[in-house]
Amino acid sequence: MRRRELLCLAAALAAGCERRAPPPGEVRLWFSYGGNNRKVLLDLVARFNAAERDVHVVPVFQGDYFEGLVKLRTGLYVGSTPTLSHVVGEVVPYLHEAGALEPLDAIGPEVIADLVPEISQAGTFHGGAERPLVALPFNRSTPIAYFNRRLFGENRLEPPRTWTEHRAPRFLWVTARRSHRQSDRVPPMLRRRRPASRVRRSESG
Repeated sequence: MRRRELLCLAAALAAGCERRAPPPGEVRLWFSYGGNNRKVLLDLVARFNAAERDVHVVPVFQGDYFEGLVKLRTGLYVGSTPTLSHVVGEVVPYLHEAGALEPLDAIGPEVIADLVPEISQAGTFHGGAERPLVALPFNRSTPIAYFNRRLFGENRLEPPRTWTEHRAPRFLWVTARRSHRQSDRVPPMLRRRRPASRVRRSESG
């Protein structure tokens, strides 16, 4: 069996790879939601399908973001991709450069003008505002920071309220100090690497 056939078989088993064209009006949506987000998405799709006659959306779960991206790359290689795909914003420019995305100018200037730049393509990656519109925001994850109340109290500090305060040297010092104390509990991949000491080789012969 040739490599292309093997890849298509893998995609068929893992991501529903099909050589046939989808029926007219069928839209396949690959997504990576789990838990309550998945339930909400499936409910939205069901409501859309109930209200539309000419278009039918088929949602297909593809695992987490990384698994979904691997399946999408496999589908691109064998020429079998979904109509819509749910991916993290950082991979959008790479998919666009690979010629995998269609421009979305047809959605109309009113919809484009209604997009919030900070959470749409313009604010997702560098140069997103200058590129053709090829992606729409669907969800936005919110980073959450926790602070150690006892440690802050020992250093007479208040939690930062802005990014500027968060980058202040005193907070960086507390973070570094705490990381040094707990270095044995921090996974190796997250530990700060110390610069290797340079050893001058003797030139005496």
